[in-house]
Amino acid sequence: MHVHNKDWDAASRVAEQYAPELATDVLVSRATSLKEEKEYSKAEATFVKAKKPESAIKMYSDEGLWDDALRVAADWGCRRPCRSTVQL
Repeated sequence: MHVHNKDWDAASRVAEQYAPELATDVLVSRATSLKEEKEYSKAEATFVKAKKPESAIKMYSDEGLWDDALRVAADWGCRRPCRSTVQL
């Protein structure tokens, strides 16, 4: 319910307290929403918090923001899996 209403703080609290296995899903949903709003730096931070830097790299590469995609790959120690995400 909180995710559908984009009440991200409440959704995170509920997930952390009652369903910790869903906390990552809530963060990814929040990051995806931020990406759709073109809030790329906030989306990046949220993808990274969800331990999904490859999703931030894909977001930047899909938008043609190559410097940002490569920066995230370098910052978060991505090797082979993340590099395959960046399509040059």
